[in-house]
Amino acid sequence: MKKTVSLIIAMIMVMIMTLTACGVSTSPSNVQALISNPPALDMSSSNEKSPEAQPVLTTVPVTESTPSVTSSTVSHNESGNTSGNLENRGKAAQYGDMIYFSRHRRGENMESIFSTHSIYTDGTNEQKLDDIMAMHINIVGDRIYYADYWNDAGIYSMKPDGSDKRKLRDGMVYSLHVTGERIFYCMFSEGLPFGIRSMNPDGSDERLLLEEENVWSLYVFDGRIYFNVLSQIFSMTTDGNDLKRVCNDDLLKSNIIVHDDRIFWLGTTGEPPYIPSVYSMKLDGSNRVKHVDLDESRYCYTSPFNISHGRILYSHSPSGMLYSVNMDGGDLRQMKVAEEWSSSIEAISVVGEWIMIHVYDRDILNYFEALVPIGLMS
Repeated sequence: MKKTVSLIIAMIMVMIMTLTACGVSTSPSNVQALISNPPALDMSSSNEKSPEAQPVLTTVPVTESTPSVTSSTVSHNESGNTSGNLENRGKAAQYGDMIYFSRHRRGENMESIFSTHSIYTDGTNEQKLDDIMAMHINIVGDRIYYADYWNDAGIYSMKPDGSDKRKLRDGMVYSLHVTGERIFYCMFSEGLPFGIRSMNPDGSDERLLLEEENVWSLYVFDGRIYFNVLSQIFSMTTDGNDLKRVCNDDLLKSNIIVHDDRIFWLGTTGEPPYIPSVYSMKLDGSNRVKHVDLDESRYCYTSPFNISHGRILYSHSPSGMLYSVNMDGGDLRQMKVAEEWSSSIEAISVVGEWIMIHVYDRDILNYFEALVPIGLMS
């Protein structure tokens, strides 16, 4: 019964997110109370800095004991996964020469988390670690952190060999990023407000940093949390202070990817059929650029994309094709990963020198993964 209720809640929340991503307004009552008259953004001037960012949300006061994670305390290696991977459901991450990934199989356990040596690409060295519906995989130090969506919803951690599994928090998690100091996440938990929270890696000292029901994406970079609320992008320090609006853009129809010193997102024309394009801007909202237009016959919310090695990786749905372009939209490369109209690439993960493609095949009504050397697409 508990599993059924959790699944129903998850389906409802995903439906709301999908409608919002496709340009259908859900008009939640508290959004207007928290976000007042956001300034319009003129996409016609790609190099003009956005209006001065002003705090418009209400953060939750925190005590002095709440640590602030700064760029000096969190190195690149202390980030549990890349923003691009996490916005592709966090289904894969790398740890040394090992790839950890989540696999969905119909007719078997709903989902399992595996590890495999990156030097083996034929599946001969796979090791199942747990039967879980794992998403948002992060690896920091000697622990793997992830969210379970099915068996017993919550945030978990375990050692890389699958031992010492611990449940850190109950609830349905929608975004999760682990740093060397804290775990940052958005989650739905009955009786508690939805928003951005943080806690220690052992699950202690939980803090509500921001109360807002429409946060769907977060990532910690250089001492700040970047996140989007509907069509607006915000940032704040990791202790919940110095809240700023980075931009307001009616074209924004996806979660955000923070890569180096830029924020990437999918935008649309604003009118059906919502033709998606990849846009980016600097972390302060300046230097807005449109990189590439995607297929006009596809919908924005079904176009996974990722950033790696100075290139944009993307696909369309339904499609078994993987595409890659450089940052100015040139040098298009493509690869047929699966049958064009019988398969959908649902997530694109970059793990070391490999691209892991997560595919749903409608002919067999099942899922599979494909590993592509990054060199073939760059």
